[in-house]
Amino acid sequence: MEFKANHHDGHFARKSINQCSISVNPGPKSNHREGKMPVSLNEQSFLFPGPERIHVSMLRNDKPTNFTDPFYLYPDVRTGYDLIRRGLARSNNGNCLGYRPDDQSGYIWLSYQTVLDRSINFGRGLRHLGVKEKECVGIYSNNRVEWALAQQGLYSFSMVSVALYDTLGPTASHFIITQAEITTVVLETEKNLESILENVPTCLKTIIYMNDLSSDIVVRAEKLGLNLYKFCEVEKVG
Repeated sequence: MEFKANHHDGHFARKSINQCSISVNPGPKSNHREGKMPVSLNEQSFLFPGPERIHVSMLRNDKPTNFTDPFYLYPDVRTGYDLIRRGLARSNNGNCLGYRPDDQSGYIWLSYQTVLDRSINFGRGLRHLGVKEKECVGIYSNNRVEWALAQQGLYSFSMVSVALYDTLGPTASHFIITQAEITTVVLETEKNLESILENVPTCLKTIIYMNDLSSDIVVRAEKLGLNLYKFCEVEKVG
């Protein structure tokens, strides 16, 4: 399955499960603070003077030594929460997220409004399950529609998204969950859940899964005291 996301005034190119490539179309505006990308994509940082060899983003404010004042490509977009709402307005509710069920099919698209509605429903569902504002929620998934919905749902209710991964070894996800005191994890596959069940962090209480799970692993997780919900169930609750 492939996943694609549109961002108006810039577009994100196709993202496959195994590789993510991003292409930015700066659009017609000439003032970089109003939308034009002010740097070459082949030269996105400069070397700050000094023996530390610190690389500094070219997307910075006008004072080269001031790293605390943020740079905004669009004045009305300062957060991920703002970004999708700008896309909704600029595209007149155009295509936002698209996916291909298989290599032979074309993209199936979700509009900006659909993505917003579903993500807000998911966020409300999390609140119903007891997740509070500023609480960390883990997302253990490849690029896909539900991943984007979960992320936007967290933004909408001031929750913190924490990426989980196992590229540093099987204990990485356990360390991240424990370090961030995560009580709820949104995950994609049974393999993701297997890696967590090998050593369940004491803080973890709830698993929300995108793909179907076998009855055996559901029983195993429940015996370990975890609450399991399908992604669509959380949406419906919201």
